[in-house]
Amino acid sequence: MNEIASGWLAEYQRADARIRQITDALTQAQANWKPAPKKWSVTQCMDHLFQSMDTYCAKMAPAIARAKSRGLAGGPPYGGGTFTGRFILNFLNKGITSKAPAPGVFKPSATEFELVAARGRLLDALARVQNLLAESDGLAMGKVVFATPVSVLIRVSLAQAFAIHAVHLHRHIDQMERVTRNPDFPKG
Repeated sequence: MNEIASGWLAEYQRADARIRQITDALTQAQANWKPAPKKWSVTQCMDHLFQSMDTYCAKMAPAIARAKSRGLAGGPPYGGGTFTGRFILNFLNKGITSKAPAPGVFKPSATEFELVAARGRLLDALARVQNLLAESDGLAMGKVVFATPVSVLIRVSLAQAFAIHAVHLHRHIDQMERVTRNPDFPKG
C-alpha cells in the first residue's frame, strides 16, 4: 500500500481505537444523553458516521469493481479529483468551527440508539471502508469518480472519498468526546 493510502488506513485505525475508548465505559443513558435539544448524543454521532460510511461504501464498491474491470491501474499522486470533492475536503479541514447541517441521507435515523448495536454498526462500516481501501490498492484512485449518496450530481473521486472519511470520522469523534466532557454529562 502506498504512503497516502497507508495514511488513510492509519487514520481509520486510530478512529477505531478512539471510538472503542470513548464508548467502552459508557452506560446506555450516557450514550444517549444530549447536551442540548438540537445537539447530538454520542450514539447519534455514531449513527451519523455509520450512515455516511455505509451509504458511501454502497457507491464505492461498484466504482472499484468497474475500475478493476477496466484495468484502471495507477498510484499517487491522485490528482485534484473533482471540484465538489475538493470543496468537501476544504470544508471538513476547516475544523470544528465550520458547521453545516448534515445532508438528510447522513442524519441519525433516530433520537436514541442501543449503544452496543450503534457501536457495532459503526465499527462494521469502518471495517468495510478499510477493506475497500485494500481492494483499491494499485488503482488510479484519482480517476475513479462516482456519484455521492447525496446526489447523482455530486461526484467525488475514490481518493477524495477515502480522504473525506479519514477527516470526517475524527471530526465527529471529537464531537463525541466534547459530549462526554460536558459539565452536565450524567455520571456513570
